[in-house]
Amino acid sequence: MGTEDGRTAATLKTTLSCSVIASAFAAIAVEAAIAVFVMDKRQNLRVFMTLAVLAALTLILSSVCASRGIAKVYKPGYSGIWSVDAGKGFFSAQALLGGVGLLLVVISSFCGDPKGEIQKEPGDYQSLRIAVNQLQRDVALIQRSEPQATAPPKERMKKSTVRPHKATVAPCADSSQGNSLLKAPGSQEPKNPQ
Repeated sequence: MGTEDGRTAATLKTTLSCSVIASAFAAIAVEAAIAVFVMDKRQNLRVFMTLAVLAALTLILSSVCASRGIAKVYKPGYSGIWSVDAGKGFFSAQALLGGVGLLLVVISSFCGDPKGEIQKEPGDYQSLRIAVNQLQRDVALIQRSEPQATAPPKERMKKSTVRPHKATVAPCADSSQGNSLLKAPGSQEPKNPQ
């Protein structure tokens, strides 16, 4: 195999490895999106968290193996030696770890127990509730204003500007009549006509 053919084969190998690295990081991003959904909608997440962390670690290790394999290919290339088998073990490890990581991402998405559904109030209930609250406020205002409108007579008299004349009852000097005379304040007692 010529030098140019070896160089083209090495370039294809490293380009493929870079594509697998990009897909590994895309799988980590997908795992993060799944984590947001699962944490919101599910409970008992120990298994999920364990699998998610393992998936991320295997995908990162896959990328590390790929970068070491790429280094094994291009370093001898500076001296003009392009080996097709250079870094073969690292590229195999990359593919294996990437597949395991992707499988862990898929399995983790099914972990956890669903959370109980929270009953949401229908829209009509909310408008009815607002109307009831308004009616309760209106009734409270009416009840507060009612005692002032139908206050007892003494209360109304205290509020009026005209004061009633107070009278006292004085016994009549003539006991045969058995009547009492009204005596206004400041007036003198009636004189005995006898």
